[in-house]
Amino acid sequence: MVESSSPDITPKEEPDTLDRPESLNLFLPATQVEFTFDEITFTTNNEVALIYPSHHNQEYFMAVSDFISKCCIKEAFARAPNQYKEYLSEFGYTAKVLPDFKIWVSTPIGEVRGEICITTFRNALKAQYLPHSSMYVPPPSITTLRPWFAIIGCNGEIRAKGTLKKSCLPPRWRLLMGQIIQYLGGKTGGLDQISNKDATILYCLANGVQVDYAKIIWQDLIHKLNKKTREKIIPYSRFIYLLLEHMVPKYDNEELIIYPTQVFSVHNWILKPNQPEEPPFTDQMKAS
Repeated sequence: MVESSSPDITPKEEPDTLDRPESLNLFLPATQVEFTFDEITFTTNNEVALIYPSHHNQEYFMAVSDFISKCCIKEAFARAPNQYKEYLSEFGYTAKVLPDFKIWVSTPIGEVRGEICITTFRNALKAQYLPHSSMYVPPPSITTLRPWFAIIGCNGEIRAKGTLKKSCLPPRWRLLMGQIIQYLGGKTGGLDQISNKDATILYCLANGVQVDYAKIIWQDLIHKLNKKTREKIIPYSRFIYLLLEHMVPKYDNEELIIYPTQVFSVHNWILKPNQPEEPPFTDQMKAS
C-alpha cells in the first residue's frame, strides 16, 4: 500500500499501574464471565484489509484500496500480528472495566497485568495521527450521519432510528463499509448491519472529520467487556493482540497455539457486474 507522508506520532503513554488486582488469584475471571476458560471461541472478524484488485469489479476494489492505503488510520486496517489463542483467551476471561475508561487485565502467560488506558491502545493501533489527543473533534451526531447515507446512494429506508444495512449501499461504498465493519469492527455475528460506530467511522473518513478513531473503538470494546453477561467469543481479537504485543513484545513460545490473522480475499466480496452509476468517492477521499 502507498505510504502516507504524515509523520509518525507516538505520544508518551500514561504509566500502566501493576498493583490493582481484585484478588490474590491473578487469573480471576471478570464478574460478567459465565463460561469456562476452555469455552472461549474466536471468529474471523476484525481481519486485515489487504485487497487484491484483479477482479471484474477492479475499479471498485482499486478505489477502496487506494483510499485505505492513504487514510489517516491505514495502520489499524492493515497491521497483522501472529495471534496466540492463550493470550487472547486470558484477556477475554480476566479483563475488568474500571470507572475511568481503563481496563484492568491479568494474563499470566502473556505477562501483562495491570491497568491499560486509551493512550496505550491508540499507540498499539498506530492510530495517533494528530500531535495531541485534545486536537480531535467530537464525533458527529446521528442526526448528521443518517441523512448523509442518502447522499451516497443508500437505497434502503433511512429513519432516525433503526438499522442501516451495508447491502443497501452502492458498490464502492458497500465495499468500503464492509472493510470498516470487518477490519475496524468488533462484531462477533453477521456483517451486514451497520452500527452507529461503523457509520461514524465511514462518515468521518469520507469527509475528513478529525475524530479520535481509536477512542471510538476503545469505547466499543469497553462496552462489550462491560455487558451484564460477556460473550464467549472474543471481539476485536486482532486489536487486543496488537495491544498485548505492544505492551510485552516477546512472543516466541512454540508451545502456544497460533490463531492466524485472516487476510481479505476478493472471493468473499462478489459484486455484480454492470452496476448502475453511483456517487463517487469525495474529492477529499481521493486526495487523502
